[in-house]
Amino acid sequence: PASEFDSWDGEKWQFDKNKQLQYEINQASTKKNQLLTEATTQISYLQDAVDSQIASEQEAQLLVEWKKYRVLVNRIDIELAPNIEWPNQPK
Repeated sequence: PASEFDSWDGEKWQFDKNKQLQYEINQASTKKNQLLTEATTQISYLQDAVDSQIASEQEAQLLVEWKKYRVLVNRIDIELAPNIEWPNQPK
C-alpha cells in the first residue's frame, strides 16, 4: 500500500477516501475532547476564584471568555473534518 488509507480491492491497492475521512473525524473528535477537557479545567479554577470572592478582574473576565470558548468548541461538528475552524483559546 502507498498509504495507510489504501485498501486491497482483490486486484490492486486503491486509495480509500472513506478510510481517510474516518481517520480525520477520529482525529477531530480526539482534539475536541482534549480542548473541552482543558477548557473545563480552566473554568473550574476560575469559577473557584469567583465563588470564593477572591477573583481579580482579569480572572473574572477570563472565566467568561473560557465559558464562551467551551461553548464554541462544543458546537463544532466533527463530521466536517478536516475542514474545521477551531476557535482560539483565551489568553
